[in-house]
Amino acid sequence: MILLQTGPDEFLMGGTALSIAVSVDPDTSDGIAGIASVEEGSRVNGEWITARRLNGDQSDQGRAISLPDHRVALLRVRLYKSPGTNLP
Repeated sequence: MILLQTGPDEFLMGGTALSIAVSVDPDTSDGIAGIASVEEGSRVNGEWITARRLNGDQSDQGRAISLPDHRVALLRVRLYKSPGTNLP
């Protein structure tokens, strides 16, 4: 598996047979985090080409990303973070 950060909240993830869960660090934040979007595709001449966009069924409703176990895939993943309420 390879994971490359391409922007503040964007990553390219490539490989096979792996799942990654997304969350905030509870020691540093009380907000929530999740997956805003997942696209399967490729890079051609430095540009991203989307083959298909995955929906909530493939991203565990925005909580986890899974690479298939029967083939190599390249995913572009965008994350979001929502600040917490900081209640006492």
